[in-house]
Amino acid sequence: MRYTNPQNIWALSPEQIKRLQPGQWVFAGEDTTRGQFLGTRASGSVVVAWYDNARAQRSYRAYVRALRTYSLN
Repeated sequence: MRYTNPQNIWALSPEQIKRLQPGQWVFAGEDTTRGQFLGTRASGSVVVAWYDNARAQRSYRAYVRALRTYSLN
């Protein structure tokens, strides 16, 4: 699967969101803040590691890894 240009997560249907590849860059609405799509939980919650939040963490990789694990449960 190939990554595409950043997607507006708010403009996608739930079916389209489920087909996104983990790691795909996304944004919400007209906001320029980007994040990495990490998955969808069984409850339907969409998990995204927003770049500004991740950058504020001590370890970017650990933050993304923790959210990815959360998205799989």
